[in-house]
Amino acid sequence: MALLLSIVMMVLSVFLIQFWSLRLPLESIKFNIIYNLEPWVNPTRVDIGTLQKSNHEEQIELLTAARLGAGKAATDAPYFFFGQEMADTYTQDNTRTVELLIPRSTKSTDDEKCDDEDKTCRSKSRNEEDEEDAGIPVTCVVPKSTNGKKLPLLIHYHSGGLILGSRQFEIVWDHWFSVAAQVVSCTPEYRMAPEHLYPAPIDDCMDVALALLNPLSPIHDQLGKDLGQEQWASNFGLFGLSAGGFLAGHASQLLAEKGFTAKIAVTLMPMVKPYGGTKSMALHGSRRPWTRELNDYAWSVLLKDKSLAKSWRVSLAIDPPQEVIDNMPPTLVQLATMDPLYTEGIMYAKRLEASGKLLELVEYETIHGGVFNGLNAGGPGEVALPKILAVLKSHLDYE
Repeated sequence: MALLLSIVMMVLSVFLIQFWSLRLPLESIKFNIIYNLEPWVNPTRVDIGTLQKSNHEEQIELLTAARLGAGKAATDAPYFFFGQEMADTYTQDNTRTVELLIPRSTKSTDDEKCDDEDKTCRSKSRNEEDEEDAGIPVTCVVPKSTNGKKLPLLIHYHSGGLILGSRQFEIVWDHWFSVAAQVVSCTPEYRMAPEHLYPAPIDDCMDVALALLNPLSPIHDQLGKDLGQEQWASNFGLFGLSAGGFLAGHASQLLAEKGFTAKIAVTLMPMVKPYGGTKSMALHGSRRPWTRELNDYAWSVLLKDKSLAKSWRVSLAIDPPQEVIDNMPPTLVQLATMDPLYTEGIMYAKRLEASGKLLELVEYETIHGGVFNGLNAGGPGEVALPKILAVLKSHLDYE
């Protein structure tokens, strides 16, 4: 009884703090309660709250531990963004999962850039080097029932600030997309900081995209025949949340540079530019799950050369060359108004609009990640997720 009373009091305390101190909408309060309680439900997930309170060296240790172990078990809690009802709806009963290994065109050279005094840079172990040599793991989810149709390809990049997560981080997205949008949804295990510097994450995402878009690639034998692979080079979409939005945005540009135009790109609360410094970062930088401290840390360990922040190949706030813009896809941008990344998201949307590549900008009054709470309970997800689904279905081709 005492334990039950303690849990009830803890929930009420979190609710009152969010309601009276932060004045957040109800759906955002619910999201925060779930987030604050999750370490109790799923102790394998790294506790971002602990990162906020710790000093810089302790953060590095916690982040490294999460990257190498606990953080990769995030799939144990698929309700984190979606709600358990949604996770139950799109299960493996309706899909099949295929694991691929795609050759890597570039190896990181981080070891040459590490020194004893640089606590943010960690030399790779022999096991990690072997994994890097082996290739890029990719998880693809295919609907079991295709009704004889050729399926479009959706490339999904997971979130995690370019420092956390794995391809299993948001695996429920892939099951949902596969069934609801009737696509083959593939998520790569891209390299992340602090172990790997820029451009390692982008290189991996491009290697995976180019392999999937090549109809002669041997990986298609593993996926299965007659899914529509021969058309994927002209019938694919890109999707990502936060860091995934950053990668989806860059993939849309870099693939356009190589002559591949996606049918649609969807970026949700994307990371856009290095080092913050925006109005929303100042106003909302203390709000979890993505804080000013974590944002600064992520960029500091990804970019050793700060001058790279002025390149369109790093900052989505900077226009690429016109010949790249001409081949870019229409892009749906969805933002949260109380997100530290909100202002830079607006910068990205305005750049796309000026280039004629903004499909639509949609804003929700919630926090980072809160857009996906409440699919089954009247929250913003009740609008955001069906919106994504409708956009994918209206832009991808189906036979």
